Amino acid sequence: MDSNYGAATGTLQKDILHCIGNEIRHFVRIDGNTQQAERGKFVRIAVSVDLSKPLLSQIEVEGLWFHIRYEDIPNACFSCGRVGHVVASCPHRPSVRDTMGTGGGPSCSESYDVESPESVPAVE
Repeated sequence: MDSNYGAATGTLQKDILHCIGNEIRHFVRIDGNTQQAERGKFVRIAVSVDLSKPLLSQIEVEGLWFHIRYEDIPNACFSCGRVGHVVASCPHRPSVRDTMGTGGGPSCSESYDVESPESVPAVE
């Protein structure tokens, strides 16, 4: 997977984006346009995922649900979260609760101060 989109805001603190990335799977980096607040209402982070495990379609952070979009993953089913088929041909059909993920764990549910984009350091 190349990268993914997430939360509907432009000024999330680096720590929150890192935490969100690790909730999805394994955080890699924050997109440069996100750090400079040039993406409008979306943030973009790169994560490494294990395609043998279900993908999350949403994540909860501090009581808010955010949709996740993945790039460069063909035939991803967001009914069951698996790769290799689409929703229309899903053999698993889990409940909505199963596909929403558990959301932010303790480290993502803490209160964070939202910083201006200028104060978020670049990730090398």
